[in-house]
Order: sequence, then C-alpha cells, then structure tokens
Amino acid sequence: MKRVVAVGLLAIGCGPSQAGPVEADVPRRGSEVMPSSTAPRAAAEPSPEALPSPTWPVCRVLGERPWENLPLRLSPEGPDGFELGGPFELEIALPLDGDPTRVLLAARGDGVELQGFTDPKRVRLFVREPVMFGRIAVPYASTALSFEGHRGGDPVVALPADSAVDLPAPLEQPVPCPMLALESQISHDGFPPDASFATIVRFPLPLAADVGGGPVATLRGQPPRAALLLERADGRTRIGWHGDVATYIGWVDGTAVQAGTSPAGIPGTSHRTKFARAILGPLRARRCDETLPVVAKVGGETLPVGEITAGTVWRGGPPRDELVDVSVRFLRPLDGARLVVEQARLSRCEEVDEPAP
Repeated sequence: MKRVVAVGLLAIGCGPSQAGPVEADVPRRGSEVMPSSTAPRAAAEPSPEALPSPTWPVCRVLGERPWENLPLRLSPEGPDGFELGGPFELEIALPLDGDPTRVLLAARGDGVELQGFTDPKRVRLFVREPVMFGRIAVPYASTALSFEGHRGGDPVVALPADSAVDLPAPLEQPVPCPMLALESQISHDGFPPDASFATIVRFPLPLAADVGGGPVATLRGQPPRAALLLERADGRTRIGWHGDVATYIGWVDGTAVQAGTSPAGIPGTSHRTKFARAILGPLRARRCDETLPVVAKVGGETLPVGEITAGTVWRGGPPRDELVDVSVRFLRPLDGARLVVEQARLSRCEEVDEPAP
C-alpha cells in the first residue's frame, strides 16, 4: 500500500520521474503504472486514481507561508499523509458549494508539485482590508481567521475568541474571495482621521451596534482605558476600542466615556499587531525633495529627534493640529507620545503609490 501511495503522489505532481524505492516508471497523471524493463514481471497492481480537479466552484487563495503547517490528504475525510510548511508556492481551493470539507491544496517548490486535500479545520485566512464582523468588529490584519464553510457564493470565516470581549456566539462573516489571503497582511486603517481620543472609566461595558439597540457584546478591562470617540447622540457614545483580535466599534453608555486620553495611553499602544497604526488615520506614503526635521512630543515636552532624508519614501497620517504623525516600523508610541513633522514643511512633498520601506 505504501508503494501505491508514493507512486500516486508523484504521478499527481511531478510527471515522469524515478521514485527511488519503487522499481517502476512513474507515468504522467491518469496513465497506468508500467513496470520497468529491468524489474521482474509480476501481477500488475491497480493504478491509483488521480485526484480530481474540482468540478464545483472554488475560491483560490495563494501564499507561501501558511499560518501553520498544513496536512496533505488523499481524500477529504482521509488520514493526514504529509504535512506541508513553507516556503512553498501554495494554493488553497476553498469550496463555494456543496461539501465544505472538500478543501484542495496544491504546493510547488524545489521542482516538486504536490496536490491533495487538506484539513479545513487547520486552514487559517487573513483579510486584506477592513471587514466588519457582526456590525461591531473589524479583525486586525494579523488575526488568523478560521474557515467555516460557504454562504451565498463566498467563503465564511470566523473571528477567534477574544479575552477582552464577551460575545454570545463566535462572529462569522462571508468575505469575498479577493479579500482573503493565506498570510498575515500589512496594517490597514480602520478609523476616520477626525476621530478624537476618549477614556473608558467603567467596565464591564455593554456594546450595541446601533444607538438605540440592545447590547450585542460586553467589553471587559481595567479602567481607565483609552478608546476613540467617534460620535455622541441621545446620551450614548460611539467608540472604537482595541481588543485582542479585533477593533470593536459600537455604542455604549455615554456616562462611561470621558473625552480626552487616559494614563493608559492612546488606543493600540499596547496591542501586539501593526494594526495599532490606525490611530494615525489612513496612512499615506510620501516622498519629499528636502530633508524634514522630525519632532517628538512626549508629555509636555517637544524636542527634535531626527530627520527624514530627502528622497525617502515614508508613511504618515493625515494632517492634525498642523502636524503630521510619522509611522516608523518597530517604533511604538507610548502614553500619548507623537512623532511628527510640521505640515507646513510638506509643500515640497508628493504622495506616492509604492509602499514605504
């Protein structure tokens, strides 16, 4: 049986080749296994059936480094035969109709091509841009989402449990195929640039999707905690608040929210993902013809701390208070600190499409 499986996998992925311990010429997909001229003739073993190409609609998601190693199976419910990690040129075909366990996997690397089925419960996906789950949650770009099936022609993915938020049930959402990826994405922005900072002074805090609606989740934490104040109406306040796996946006009791930042700092400073850059507003890549002085504002002090060399592509938020916040990779602002350049110095700058380094 081991001999048949080995020949079958090579027949699927590699074309004509020699499989070391198997004394047979390996045919192309779909042809029979023929004995070599040097091997003793014996009763022919049945040829393994080639894995089918999907006749059902699928969502093809590409990548090189999956969230975790994925098993390779010969049938949807069969045992795991192999485990694939990275880097490979990897393609996952998610079914969009019928049996949701028919998840196909194809991997290419080092001149080898393999394909088979994989365990749908171990597939993790990432969103390429902000998507609202349950009308209250926007997953971070680095949050691994589980595949839960299909609905209306789209894959359905689920948000993992969040220790900072109580939900009556996991949040699931159909997401269009082009918005899904196999690898964690760069940060994407989720807040309007004119949002103000606020402080949550009371927990637990029920969260509603609508200003007059009932609670659909409960925020948990130790006050004071920072949030973004989006709007106020009828004694209620709409906030944006960073949890462990998503940003939660909704309406809360207005008496639990005070305008202004808290000692806990601005939203996202304690979060482990790059999504925290959303506090700067939508990031823009810029290139300037002259060197820009960079200033740090920490507490009540303002000091020059460096410069952006002329010609460098850099990222920053929209103008705010006649200043532009600068986003620097691996630099995380704490307790409301800002790294800025003066808006007035951007007259010789242009926005560019290519990403900043």
